[in-house]
Parts: sequence; structure tokens; C-alpha cells
Amino acid sequence: MLLCAEYTGQYTYPLACACEGMQIDLWLENPLQIKHSSGVQRGKNDRLDARRIADYVLRFQDKVHLFSLPEKQIISLKRLISERDMYVCDKAKYQSQLTDEKRFMSREDYSAKSKRPKRQIKELELSVTEIKQAVERLIDGDETLKR
Repeated sequence: MLLCAEYTGQYTYPLACACEGMQIDLWLENPLQIKHSSGVQRGKNDRLDARRIADYVLRFQDKVHLFSLPEKQIISLKRLISERDMYVCDKAKYQSQLTDEKRFMSREDYSAKSKRPKRQIKELELSVTEIKQAVERLIDGDETLKR
């Protein structure tokens, strides 16, 4: 049995784990590749998407490229980096909010309000530091990643 699905980033991982556990071949394809192979499209819903993927598989079955899960260390590394990116993005939001509001608030109001975002920023910085250390430990513990 062959299962074909659109690659959707982190949401693909549970599907890949299930397929591996049930010994089902998995072909993950770039959604743009499927879209461009279909020509002009009208309508968008899950049923139409499934039909388009099925049509794609029938037309291009000679181009099957089976997906296999990466090693556990790589998966862990990707998750850590993804979590770090989220914290860095959140930190930037708080920092820009502080900068923007400073110009439009009285000094007293800004001083009172800025304490909370600054506390959040410190927590986010701590989380980023913890993740950095976890990444370094993961890399140091694996010879391939170390190289």
C-alpha cells in the first residue's frame, strides 16, 4: 500500500509515525507541485484536495519518492529549533510593543506597564538559553551531529 499526502511541516510527523508503525509506504509531496500539476483549479475543500492528490499519484507514480523518518536526534533538534524560533518571535513582539508605547504614554504609565512585558522578555530569554544548552548537549552526545 502507498499513501500519498502533502508535506505540511511538523503536522506530517504523526502521519509518518503511524505509517512507519503500520508498515505503509509514505510519499510526501510538495503541495505546490501537486497544485501546479493540476492546471486551473476551481473550488477548495478537503474532498477536492484528496481527489487532486489521487490524480497526481496516478499520473506521476513513476516519480514516487518514499519518505522515511529522520533519526531521533534530528527530530529532537528540529523541535528544539522550532521552539526557540517561537520564543525569539514572541520576544521581538514584546520588545517592539515596549518601544512603540514608550513614545505615546506618560512616563509614569509606561514605567508601570513596561514591568510586565520586561518580565516576559526575561523569561523568554531564559527559555532561549535553556534551548541553546539542550541543543549543544544533543550535538555533543552524537558523533555525526558533532561533525
